[in-house]
Parts: sequence; structure tokens; C-alpha cells
Amino acid sequence: MSGGHSLTLLVEHTEVEAGEIERSITLALENAAAGLSGVTEMLSHSRDGAAQLHLNYRREHDLESAYEELRAVAEAVAPALPAGSRTPQILRAGGSEMRSPVFVAAFPDPPTPARSHLTNDELRSRYAAVDQVALVEVAGREPEEVLIRYRASEINDNELFG
Repeated sequence: MSGGHSLTLLVEHTEVEAGEIERSITLALENAAAGLSGVTEMLSHSRDGAAQLHLNYRREHDLESAYEELRAVAEAVAPALPAGSRTPQILRAGGSEMRSPVFVAAFPDPPTPARSHLTNDELRSRYAAVDQVALVEVAGREPEEVLIRYRASEINDNELFG
């Protein structure tokens, strides 16, 4: 898999074998992503516990619009995935981010007055703006937890934590 001008769609489903991942998740991802604009190559990989769909794009294709288009596909396919599947994640440039450090922020329920104004969209946009952040996933109630994957070798702690 080449890095650079590519996106990877990842769906994890622990304790499910590769064959079932292929049938119930990978094929659904491939079908949903068929026909995305700018894609030059689509590669899929099913393994125990996860499905990956790697998309290479034409160099001149706008990767931000490709990300938005792929996110719409991920949101559309998510309800049809088997129970227990994690929310589809979009990784920028290759799939190696899966082994990268993860920053998780948990918020009290109910939120404190200082955090009550933060919505999932606000949290997602704040952390996605940090250079080299590969994934921002906001899960749970508004907001309960933020999951951010990044390449430790390519980010300065001051960029992430101010």
C-alpha cells in the first residue's frame, strides 16, 4: 500500500474471524465505496477482528473532498454492519496509524458547566485541525469520549496539547 494520496476505511469487530469479516463487513464496504470519485485503486484486507479498505486517489484529486465523500459512505454503511462492529474510522495515508498512539479524553456525565458547550462536531473539528492527526472519533453522548490517533514520530506534543 502506498501512502500519500490515499485514505483507509477501517472497521473493527473483535472476536470475529477473517472469513466472517470478509463476508459481513469488507464486502459491504467495497460495495458502498464503489464509484467514489478520483479513486485509482481500491484494496481491501480482512483479518481477524478488522476490515480495511484502502483507497488510492489521483494526485490532482482534492483529498479533503475525498475524505468528506468517504465519511458519507462510512456513515451510510454503519447501520447495516453486524452488531458489535465499531464505528467506521477513516485514516489518512495508509493503515499504519492503527498502531499509533491514541489520545482519549473522557468527560463527566452530565458535563460540567465549563464543557457543556462542546458538541461532538466542535470537538472533532478542533482536533482534526492539528497537523498529522490521522483520526478523530467522537463517541457516546454529547460529548463523552474523544479518540484521536496520530503518528508519534510526526507530531510535536506542543501541537497537540498547546
